[in-house]
Amino acid sequence: MKINLPVLYHGTDLRIVLMTEEERKTFKEYCKKVFEYTWKLYENYYDEILSGKFKDVLGDAKWHNLCNALTISSANHNGNEQYQYDSFHLTTMKFKAENYARRAFAFGEIGLAAYCMYDAALSLNFPIKEIEEEANHIVRFATDYGNAKPVVFEITDLDVGLLEVERFKSLQYVIDIFGNKLGDIDLIFHYHGKINLYPSNAIYI
Repeated sequence: MKINLPVLYHGTDLRIVLMTEEERKTFKEYCKKVFEYTWKLYENYYDEILSGKFKDVLGDAKWHNLCNALTISSANHNGNEQYQYDSFHLTTMKFKAENYARRAFAFGEIGLAAYCMYDAALSLNFPIKEIEEEANHIVRFATDYGNAKPVVFEITDLDVGLLEVERFKSLQYVIDIFGNKLGDIDLIFHYHGKINLYPSNAIYI
């Protein structure tokens, strides 16, 4: 399929890029374990928490962070394609990639959700001994404020056969609608191939 894609953008933290592939895989497993475990702690209170439960104990900021994390977790467990983490996410909008990069300080979206749910669980004295070791890795990464490096990468060389478009799935369908104006449309792409990110190409924000 011959398709001229616009420049796509990916936002992340440079510390993640500088990890080896094995280190990234291991750290993602930490995040997934904490993410799954803490979701089970809150699942039965989901609606109550979003309605204000624990707000007095946690304070506004920590409760708000917990609500955001639970919204992400609920969407993930309900199969919402926007919150699945088995593909590489790209966007046509550079500002969106920049916003994602600024939230990548805890190892991307899944890491941030895990971190916020774990942080709240500590304050609520929930049983978290089983994930303490994995969570401590995430906490150290998330609170290493002086070394956080949000960056954006421009991606131009992709196998279009490995691309899906969020909400549309078919790339050809989107092209049929928007023609050669994809770069002007707010779209999220999921890439199911390998992308090599080189630190020398990072755009610091």
